[in-house]
Amino acid sequence: MKLKKIPAILAVVLFSVCGSVPAAGASNTLVLSVIDSGTPLDDKVGAHVYEAGRMIFARAGYDVKFVPMPFKRALHEAAVGMVDGVFGIYLTEERKQLFNYSDKIFDTDIVFFALKGSVPRYRTLTDLKDYAIGVLRGAANGAAFDNATYLNKTIVTEKVQSIRMLTSKRIDLFVDQRIYIQRLLTLNFPHFKDRIVALDPPLTSRGIYLAISKNIENHDRHVTNFNAGLSKVLADGSLAKIFADHGIELRRFESVK
Repeated sequence: MKLKKIPAILAVVLFSVCGSVPAAGASNTLVLSVIDSGTPLDDKVGAHVYEAGRMIFARAGYDVKFVPMPFKRALHEAAVGMVDGVFGIYLTEERKQLFNYSDKIFDTDIVFFALKGSVPRYRTLTDLKDYAIGVLRGAANGAAFDNATYLNKTIVTEKVQSIRMLTSKRIDLFVDQRIYIQRLLTLNFPHFKDRIVALDPPLTSRGIYLAISKNIENHDRHVTNFNAGLSKVLADGSLAKIFADHGIELRRFESVK
């Protein structure tokens, strides 16, 4: 990784703190931030995503280290080149100015979650204007929702915070990925699983991508190589198998970005 204009004393501090982490951008090793759900990285909630990422990178000839961080920090550290990029995020026009995006890895539904027995009638966003809605800091949930200034949005820093605030009735709803939250409930919060329900229709469907920082050297090459690895695991069915092994259907829609 190429760090620019960092004072010598700060560089020493960074090295002392991060010395055991592989050098970002060095050789064919990449250090990528991932979104911290508030549970251990190696639990089973996001296992299908991390396993898929490691397999794709291996097929592209790379080693990869995932570093969990709160959402906003994950984007910031990747954007400035403190890590090489972010794995598993949505594509937005604003972020494209900062990151070189891979081809789409898979699609996911973004939905509202509510307590069973307190589910609002929901057909359009205006139906939710009287409800407090938990939103992950920095998340892009589609232009219609992101630009709906009439909604009462409460910012959270971790996915588990949304669950805890909902069950304590500090918010009425929260918005997030259907599959991820359902797995989080099943594996980490089984006592809440039957109390929290997803609302239909989905708010939107979004693609999940690798985003490599334009602030590191060879960002184009890294994305090209990743895309080659992705093509291989899609063609031979091994990506779909990882998802199936976790009870999840791999979905990729041509019309979804």
